[in-house]
Amino acid sequence: MAGGQLTPEDMFDGLPVVRMPDAAYDIEQFFVVVYDGYISEGARRDIHTVVDFAVFAAWLRVGHKYHIQALALEAIRGFRSIFPMDLSTWTRYHFEFDGSFSHPRVRFETPQAIEAVNVIRQTCKVHLLPCALYTCAQLPRSVLFPGITRADGSLEMLSSADLQLCFEMKELLRATEPQIAVRWLTHAAAAKTCIERGDCTKEQKRMLMEVCRDLQENMRGDSLHGWDNSRRLYALGDEWAVCVFCGEAMAPGTDLG
Repeated sequence: MAGGQLTPEDMFDGLPVVRMPDAAYDIEQFFVVVYDGYISEGARRDIHTVVDFAVFAAWLRVGHKYHIQALALEAIRGFRSIFPMDLSTWTRYHFEFDGSFSHPRVRFETPQAIEAVNVIRQTCKVHLLPCALYTCAQLPRSVLFPGITRADGSLEMLSSADLQLCFEMKELLRATEPQIAVRWLTHAAAAKTCIERGDCTKEQKRMLMEVCRDLQENMRGDSLHGWDNSRRLYALGDEWAVCVFCGEAMAPGTDLG
C-alpha cells in the first residue's frame, strides 16, 4: 500500500481499504467479538447463550491465522464441548438415535463434523481430531461424499485421506455393532420392578432372535450397507413391547462387563 497510488475503489470514507482473502462470515464473527466484547476480560456473559458451531469454526480459523490467542482459545472451548477427549463424555451429548447432538450451550448438526475435521487439520489442533472423525464415521455416505455447505455458503468436503479413515472406521463399527447388540440383549433381563415379567422376557427373546438373524452377514463390516437394527433396538420405542421399567434397565450405556 505504501508504494502504490490508491484508487477510489481502494478508499472508503477517506480511509484505505484492505482486502482480505478470508470468508466474509468469518470476519463478521470476528467483528461481533470485537464490538460486543464476548471474550474480553470481565465481559458479562449470559449463561443461557447458545452458540452455533459455525461461529466457533470461524473464530478458530481467524484466531489461528491472525494469532489472536483469546479468540482461538474460546473457539477450542466450544470445539471441546462437541469433541471431548474421551468417548464417555462424547456419548453424553451424541446420544440421540437419529444421530442428533444435544448440548445446552452449543448448536451443532452432526454433518458439520466434516467442517470440524477440516478446520482442526488446518489449525493443527489434533487433540480434537479423534471424536470429530468418529462422528464423521457415523455419517451416511450420502453426506460424506458430497460434503456440506458452510454457513458462508462454501462447500466443505473431507480429504481423500480422511474419507479413507472414516470408511475404515465404518468397517470396524459395522463389524462390532451386531456383537455389541447380542451382548447387550443376552445380558438384559426383566427389571426387578417389572410389571409384566412374562411378556417382557418373551419380548427380549424376540429382540435377540432378530439381531442374531443378520449377525453372520454383518460380521463382514459392510460400510456401504450399514446394519441399522441396533438403532431400532436401542431406541426401545413402541415397536418393542417392554414395560417402562425394563426399558430403563435396558437403556444404552449399561456396563456389559
